[in-house]
Amino acid sequence: MLTLDPESGAVEGEDFFRLLDLCFRHCDFFSFTVCGIRRKEGALQGSLSPHACRRIPTNRWFRYITLPGNPLDRILYPANDKTLGILKRHCARLFLFDGSRSSSSWNQTLEDLCFFSDGKLFLGTVSHEHICEAFPPDDAVKREFFEAYPRWIEAEDSEEQIDLSDYPAEK
Repeated sequence: MLTLDPESGAVEGEDFFRLLDLCFRHCDFFSFTVCGIRRKEGALQGSLSPHACRRIPTNRWFRYITLPGNPLDRILYPANDKTLGILKRHCARLFLFDGSRSSSSWNQTLEDLCFFSDGKLFLGTVSHEHICEAFPPDDAVKREFFEAYPRWIEAEDSEEQIDLSDYPAEK
């Protein structure tokens, strides 16, 4: 497992786009958490809406546990050229906030970008906590992470590597 160096500052611009390209090369899906603060759909969510393939209301997700009566809503999207273009058009940094790590410039309704490969978490973020962990399946992919953005720290495997098969489809 790799964790983003907390001293690395904002992953933005070309650094962010290289990381996006890496994730899209290896992943089938990505997800966002719907931010409960805003009720009106933001530009990013509106652009991604036609591509949404699954909603996952849950109390447990990457680095999250909520009370039983307060599930968070995750939306799953396919990782393809069209959705990559949408992300690059609407997002300039990994944690979606401005470079000072403030949410003051963020007017979107989505946060906590996660990527999945064969149903398993490949890269997960928690925007407001500035957490990012990657789960490369082998040393070659681990090297790709360091080439895309060199500020990673190798860490012990985490039990946070969620699997989409643990989240049944809505009935």
